[in-house]
Amino acid sequence: MVCGKVSLTRRHDRCVCGWSGYLADDYLGLDSPLSPGVRRLACLSANGSSFAVSARHLEEYCGLDISVDMVRRHCEKEAKAMGIWLDTQEVIAEVFAEAEGEPEFQTDAGKVNTTKGWKDLKVASFARRPLGPSARPEEWKTRELPKPTAKVLMAAIAPIEEFIALVEKQLDHLAITAASAGSASAGSASAGSASAASASNTEIPTAISAVVEPEFDGEWAWGSAEPVNCLGDGAGWIWRASQELFEQPRETLDFFHGAEAIGKYARRQHGDGTETKKARYERGVTLLLTAGYVGIRQFLTEERQLLDATRKASANDLSATTMLVTMLLSSALTVPTSPEETDATVSTTASPNTTAASLSEATAPSVRSELDDDDLEGIALEKALKSKSPQQRIDGLSRYFAKHATRLNYADRLRDGRAIGSGMIEGNIKTITLRLKARGARWLLPNVVAMSRLCCLCNSTFWADYWSCPA
Repeated sequence: MVCGKVSLTRRHDRCVCGWSGYLADDYLGLDSPLSPGVRRLACLSANGSSFAVSARHLEEYCGLDISVDMVRRHCEKEAKAMGIWLDTQEVIAEVFAEAEGEPEFQTDAGKVNTTKGWKDLKVASFARRPLGPSARPEEWKTRELPKPTAKVLMAAIAPIEEFIALVEKQLDHLAITAASAGSASAGSASAGSASAASASNTEIPTAISAVVEPEFDGEWAWGSAEPVNCLGDGAGWIWRASQELFEQPRETLDFFHGAEAIGKYARRQHGDGTETKKARYERGVTLLLTAGYVGIRQFLTEERQLLDATRKASANDLSATTMLVTMLLSSALTVPTSPEETDATVSTTASPNTTAASLSEATAPSVRSELDDDDLEGIALEKALKSKSPQQRIDGLSRYFAKHATRLNYADRLRDGRAIGSGMIEGNIKTITLRLKARGARWLLPNVVAMSRLCCLCNSTFWADYWSCPA
């Protein structure tokens, strides 16, 4: 890498077609007044800092006096080249084909400010991650997952339909078998039928962490014999994307979002900062972690019993805390080991043969409308938790988890050494949007997409590969 000013003497050529320039510049890597090494440092700094800060970094670290505008222009130009490279470079597919680990897909969205207003920037992550050591539920905080052996990110500002098409294109580039209607091979189900088959064949867990996965005789994504691990924060469009892109994906609700929903409920239902709230939150999270959806049904049964006990407490001159302690010492709070041990009063019961589709059909119309609405799920939960009626809060939490009944097998995933959270994409989204939401920044749409691709490459495992490839 050359740092500092370099004087060159070379011939300037002009063609009759109107082109003029220095023929040897591309060959020598002099198509820019900045050397590849300096451009690499500038892009690396611009990934997490403003262009002004990046220019200062180059001056402080390398003694290079480069204007902010020059840093901006060259980073934006390089970012567009990075986007083309990510979409076309064969080395990415080769690395994924040889990388160790199971395929993992995560996607999320963040807000960026553009000249046309705030826009949703959707980001998708494709990775291969080796299985970690087996862990018990109580070890979920301390266990360490292996880092991905290969990871590539893509970003776009587009409606969900267009974004899924872009993701599918990236999957095709990575030589990944996608299952959407536009690229399904002969004999494969369409995206809609694949989603319906997944809903009808996947059983709701009826014992601790038990999820019956459907049989599949084809080839999974990434050339693997295993299905794709799809983790998300619960937004409906994320599951829609995973079901349209992959054959029967192994979907998992981000554990931290599930625990957050229980925390919000406990705070609203039992009072912020109270011992009852703390006890009930810990109880709910433990049941969610160890027993999945069956555990949540048990927790909701206990909440209904506690609500009834609290209502009777005033007549019997007993405090709610006393009733809670009594329940904690009773067998009602044991972790269920079979469907028969769950209380029959739960509004959405599940038998060993109950499916997600039959659960929706068996639910009351008011609940079913919530289950069928992908986009308003989080809003519906917030609305229910803000209700003055304790019963409505319980019902709201019940509806929220009922929709994710087949996505809560955390104990199984911990035992098998798999991830239970979508922290990888959450962290990438935070990093990218923090950069793009710099103070006073308002981006042109082409530039914000290009810069997002720069951030995607910088946070992937292919940063060094890009700079080692010939220009």
